[in-house]
Amino acid sequence: MEFRTWWPLHDVLQQPSTIKRITHPDAGLLVFEYMSLAVEGCPGMRFIVCTP
Repeated sequence: MEFRTWWPLHDVLQQPSTIKRITHPDAGLLVFEYMSLAVEGCPGMRFIVCTP
């Protein structure tokens, strides 16, 4: 029952950065810091930065 109450709120925190691991067929394991930033003045638009 609690789930039904919470779901419409969409009260989910976005994690601004995290670590992404990708296995490339030639290069092997690649590790990136992945940052997702909101673009001010453009609702719904995100700027994504992947840093090795």
